[in-house]
Amino acid sequence: MNTNKKFKIIKITVAASVLLVLVVIYYGLYSRIRLLSAQIGGAERSILVLEEKKRDLDSAATMLENFKNEIVSIENIFLSEENFVSFVNTLEDFGRKSGAKFIAKEANFPSDQSSQTVFSFSLGGGFKNIFQFLFLLDNSQYAGVLRKISLRREGSEAPGFIANIDYLIFNFRL
Repeated sequence: MNTNKKFKIIKITVAASVLLVLVVIYYGLYSRIRLLSAQIGGAERSILVLEEKKRDLDSAATMLENFKNEIVSIENIFLSEENFVSFVNTLEDFGRKSGAKFIAKEANFPSDQSSQTVFSFSLGGGFKNIFQFLFLLDNSQYAGVLRKISLRREGSEAPGFIANIDYLIFNFRL
C-alpha cells in the first residue's frame, strides 16, 4: 500500500473516531440535558403547587382574621371555670330585670367529658318574676335545661314564692 492510501485510511479512521467521540459526547450531554430539564419541570410544578398552597394559606389567614370577632363570640358562648363568673353575673342581671331575687348556691364542674355541669340556684319573688327570669334564661346565649325545679310559697301568707333550681349546662368546656 502506498503512503497516500495509508494516510487516507488514517484520516478516515481518525475522522470516524472523532465523529464517534462527538456522537458519544453529544448523546451524553443530550441525556443529561433531558434529565435536568425533567428535574427543572418537576421543580417548576412543585413551585406552582407551593405557591398555590401559600395563596390558600394567606386566604385562610385573612378569613381567620376577618372571623376573629365571630370566633371570640362563639368561644364566649361556651362556659368554663374561667368565665363562669360572667355567667353568674348574667343570671344576677336577669334577676334584676325580672324582679326575682337570685341566690347562687352551688356549681358542680365536670371532671371529664362524660360528666355534666349542674348549677344550683334559688329565686325568690312573685310567680311572674320567677317566670320572667326563666324566660330570660331560656332566651340567653347559654344552652341548658332546667334539670330540677321545686316551687314553694315563701311563707304561709306571703304572696311570694321560692324556686330551687338545678340548671344543667350543655355548653361547658373543660
